[in-house]
Amino acid sequence: MDDRDHHLLAITRTFQLLGTPCMGIRYDPAEELKQDHFKGVRCLFMDLHLVDGQASTDQRRHYGLIASILEDNISRNGGPFILYKGFPAKVKDEIAEG
Repeated sequence: MDDRDHHLLAITRTFQLLGTPCMGIRYDPAEELKQDHFKGVRCLFMDLHLVDGQASTDQRRHYGLIASILEDNISRNGGPFILYKGFPAKVKDEIAEG
């Protein structure tokens, strides 16, 4: 899931070249997500910055949106893997702090 088409295309093409089924979901805050797209999700790559497409010093807005998307669309019986892309060093530091 990403707000930029060229990012989605890069991810989905890579998985398809590996022979792995993959569906890209373009995030648009003006449109409601379709829960059917999330049935049986085992692995989700999600941009950390779906709002405005930019990083900021206050990550709470971005993380709140991601938490909301996961809670509203991912079955508790799904998973257990949630993977994301973005700024690995920053995420690693925040996990260490948290």
